[in-house]
Amino acid sequence: MTEPVQMHPIEEIHVGEGWVSPFSEFEIRETAIRIRQHGFEKPVVVDDRGRILSGHLTWLAAQWLNLQSLPVRRSHLRVVQ
Repeated sequence: MTEPVQMHPIEEIHVGEGWVSPFSEFEIRETAIRIRQHGFEKPVVVDDRGRILSGHLTWLAAQWLNLQSLPVRRSHLRVVQ
């Protein structure tokens, strides 16, 4: 069963330890502009610890916009290290 999309405080969402962004400042800014103009296209997917599984660029753009929350879907999957 798929978890519903809910708005979550951005400070509860994080990346895995050692994650380095592959995205340029240009990509982050362009995504932020799209979010500002059209809203979120899809939620950020996180595990039960709030670690991002999918949607890193959206999360970075939301931070760039100084948003307080973003749409999140929780998954029962986990990142294997």
